[in-house]
Amino acid sequence: MKSLFLFSIILVLLGCATYKNHTQPIQSFTVSFYSPGNGINQEAKKAYDTFLTEKYAKLQFETILWGREGEIDYCFSSISLSEKNKTRFIQETNDLLSKYDRINIIENEECRKGLNLPK
Repeated sequence: MKSLFLFSIILVLLGCATYKNHTQPIQSFTVSFYSPGNGINQEAKKAYDTFLTEKYAKLQFETILWGREGEIDYCFSSISLSEKNKTRFIQETNDLLSKYDRINIIENEECRKGLNLPK
């Protein structure tokens, strides 16, 4: 039973891997703050908001609310930076957020559609 539990945890951690091998140019990029039932990582979101404001204030992105516990995506559907700066931005994002949990970083996938949640 203990082995099954540890194996399950390892599978979950591997499924949440943040880094990908860049074999194709990145066309879109999403940082997704998700909740497993206890809310998003507010500290990580605040750190990312500060990072974007201080270093990439002119970068355009869309925020998409998609859950009932504050789940939110930062969707960069077209990153208006040179390839070198785009790579740097993505690496800095990965470096900053790698120390936090409840975050998925997704490359080259369409942005999700937000939910129409009751207010």
